[in-house]
Amino acid sequence: MLTFENNTILSCNISYTLPFSSHILRDVCVYFRWHSHAGLQYVDGVHGPLIVRQPNKTNVNRKEYHFDLSEHIIYLQDWFHIPMVNVLVPEFYHGAGPYTPDAILINGRGGQIVPEHHKPQWCEDGSPCSIPRYAQFNVSKGQKYRFRTIAGMAARKCSVRVSIDNHNLVIIATDGAPTKPFTCKSFRIFNAERYDFVLDANQAHGNYWLRVEVSNILFNFIPHKHRHLPPHTP
Repeated sequence: MLTFENNTILSCNISYTLPFSSHILRDVCVYFRWHSHAGLQYVDGVHGPLIVRQPNKTNVNRKEYHFDLSEHIIYLQDWFHIPMVNVLVPEFYHGAGPYTPDAILINGRGGQIVPEHHKPQWCEDGSPCSIPRYAQFNVSKGQKYRFRTIAGMAARKCSVRVSIDNHNLVIIATDGAPTKPFTCKSFRIFNAERYDFVLDANQAHGNYWLRVEVSNILFNFIPHKHRHLPPHTP
């Protein structure tokens, strides 16, 4: 059973042997993130976006963009190379902290700081798997696209700054509620917050970095030195 309480979806425990389905009815369509409350599963990656779109006739900012595509969800999360229990136990019981993530991922992908002992992933036929290192978002020149950004950072309550090289961002919604459109170069988002922005693909054809820069006030990792240009072909 799913219920809403204080803008949160609550669910009863689900047996691993049983299927799970639900019907969600809302007067106002918004979007959330779901995550597990079992042990440390949330920090280990058991979470994601939950989008409830509204009809065009009730969408006050529908004229601001041409496309609202499911592949244009930007889900941000922190990531550790080891299970979270191996991170928290030394910190909380032995004073070994503070802990910092190995990476911030976009839709499960990112430029991880890979330790020396990390081995490449291999496919069933024994060859190295070809897995894109970075998240990619495709747009067509001359069109406007709605992007939905969700901050799913679990381990640290830090903020990140989001921007796209050579492009302005038009904010049209925050935490699922529409706002008066306003233009900015970047925006800062904290854990559990949601921001919708419109990207006007009005620049020359090419590849542009979507940048997610972590605040170095709360903790400092991933040195901000990787400012090489994106590849010409994704």
